[in-house]
Amino acid sequence: MAGVLAAGVAAWPLWVGLFRATRYVGNGTDLYSYQFPLRRLIGAWLRTGELAFWNPYALSGIALHDAFQLGLTYPPSLAAALLCGDRASEVLLAVHVSWLAIGTSQLAAEAWLRRDASAERSWHDTIGLAVVGAVAAGCGPVWGHVFAGHVSFVQAWSWTPWLWWSTLRACRHPTLRGVALACTVAGLQTLAGHPQAVYLGAVGLLALVAVAGSRRDGREFHGHVESNAPERSGMPASVRFLAVLAAVAGGGAALSAIQWLPAAFSLEESNRSLATAHEIAFAFSAPIATLRTVFDDAALGGSSARIPGMSYHETLAFVGPAAVVLAAVGIGTHRLVGLVAAAAIGILLALSLGSHGPLLPAVVDLLPGAGTFRVPGRWLAPASLLFALTVGWALPGVARTAGRRSGLWRWCMTLLALIAMVGLARFVGRHDDDGHRRPSSALDWTADDGAILRGAVGTAHRLATAAALRQANWCGAHGVACAGGYEPAITRTANLYGNRLAGRAALAYSINLQVRSPSAWLDRAAVSHVLHDDGDRQFGQAFANWSTIAHLSGGRTLRAHPQPYSRAGIPAHVHVEPDTGTAIEMLEGLPPDTVIADRPAPVSAMGGSVQLRDIGPHHVELDVATATPALVVLRDAYHAGWHATIDGAPAEAVRVDGAYRGVVVSTGHHLVTWRFSAPGLALGATISFCAVLLMGGAVIAARNLRH
Repeated sequence: MAGVLAAGVAAWPLWVGLFRATRYVGNGTDLYSYQFPLRRLIGAWLRTGELAFWNPYALSGIALHDAFQLGLTYPPSLAAALLCGDRASEVLLAVHVSWLAIGTSQLAAEAWLRRDASAERSWHDTIGLAVVGAVAAGCGPVWGHVFAGHVSFVQAWSWTPWLWWSTLRACRHPTLRGVALACTVAGLQTLAGHPQAVYLGAVGLLALVAVAGSRRDGREFHGHVESNAPERSGMPASVRFLAVLAAVAGGGAALSAIQWLPAAFSLEESNRSLATAHEIAFAFSAPIATLRTVFDDAALGGSSARIPGMSYHETLAFVGPAAVVLAAVGIGTHRLVGLVAAAAIGILLALSLGSHGPLLPAVVDLLPGAGTFRVPGRWLAPASLLFALTVGWALPGVARTAGRRSGLWRWCMTLLALIAMVGLARFVGRHDDDGHRRPSSALDWTADDGAILRGAVGTAHRLATAAALRQANWCGAHGVACAGGYEPAITRTANLYGNRLAGRAALAYSINLQVRSPSAWLDRAAVSHVLHDDGDRQFGQAFANWSTIAHLSGGRTLRAHPQPYSRAGIPAHVHVEPDTGTAIEMLEGLPPDTVIADRPAPVSAMGGSVQLRDIGPHHVELDVATATPALVVLRDAYHAGWHATIDGAPAEAVRVDGAYRGVVVSTGHHLVTWRFSAPGLALGATISFCAVLLMGGAVIAARNLRH
């Protein structure tokens, strides 16, 4: 009951929104430009019986496992994409915000009502558990990410209280079933797709263990001691904690290997090498003034941030004044354990300031993983979960205070809890007014527009969209390849090439590859058309030499390249440059019939013909005819997962123009086939499958032995 009440407070706009005709887009960034189109594409693949691991429609091709933030193998993500259509993201947000609220209420019950399990729970206790869940799921660190469209962060973070709860239970009762449950939760959290949420959850778990360890027996972290409880194992509590934590980490990693191992295989080519640990860790650092949003629920993020220096994460600190009072009472009535909890929350708050505070700059090179993730404000996520638990301490903690004031204080704390939940309900409701929703028709091109784009671009070329449209990722649902796009993690090569497309600094770190003007790099991406708003005069002037061929619905103009490069062909000249970055820089001013290869390759002065025979997410087939040995270029992204065969025989891949791929063929007619196999996927799937078998077998065996 308490968990359901908490979920109702924290997630009500999302559930109500499912019955509205419009779709929730939050601040209009990630949900609109990334989550909706990618989940629509994955759903279309699943309905044809295929799950692709390569997206050929964005960034000239991208390995979906490289950026496992999408949670490609997470069961709820797959089910939502298959069954819920363009409601998938909304359904996932509603379910996981509710799951977070229910899990935190359950964690609170385990922490401070476990010893009274035989007693009937009062409605005061129900309100206490409900406010804990409501604070955890209705606070700024959660709804800031809901509003920004970070579905994968929300769904991964929703497993954190369940991980803490199951791990605490396993530590107290170290049974195979308990450890297996904690491993399963850890695996599902990793599969959910956001590694930073997993990392922060693990850090928070260590903080929780520190709080638990502040009691003399290490069992109760709420401050009430089971003085007569016997030890359930022969090992000290600290050793038991460490053993269970190691088992949960290892088991969770094994169960989720199918998700993270392919991404790990691509780390060497990740664009993270273009930024230092400090640049990544301090990205989107918010000034200390933003901590005033602990009380202020009006500072929604977006394009018009109220607080200078803020971004779309503007409300990340909000919990509300009533919750702060409850937490202060809870901490104050629990002495040592309260001080330890307050210190842990304070440290996490200091880390959330990023470059504006003293702590993260001091520890970024010392704390493992601290320099791996952006947005320091996300350190508020574990802080808010610990804070929510201290809120819960106020009701049962003060209620057990001796004296005539106990009853009065119990009613006062319950009233404060109700006020806190009303404030949180108001806060989450502010994120879902009509300005944050759009009709379904505004989240995709119409069928007629899609037909126009497919007919114009075909399979031999690509489309480019103006940056202001934020529609590069929409192409997949219409079978149109695109030169730009947004992906949370891409290869270093794609980043370098995209910088030239967008006119950025050559070595800038970026995940949003936009097109702003004609260039040699745009030509070599085989772009034949660009799409922009009719009113975007600056973009229209930049592409004035491209003829207007159609006006699409919604006030958009389609322009055609006067002489586009083909997606596949045979160059007349080849220059050799093994360094990828240098090769990309050399493309400016290079003649159209010349390419740059990473090794010597033959040229065909007599030319030849290349026809795209078949194109799919995992394969491309080319019909080639040449009078001399030649280099056959395919202007699709180079990746270690792509392997070529010529007439069925393996062939060595050549990196062309720094970003694309090619293969050398001999004289005559040939069938060149490119096939994609995600590196590490087979190994990861094997490890995950074996982990499921071993864990399930161990639990069944233990149960049989017990009986």
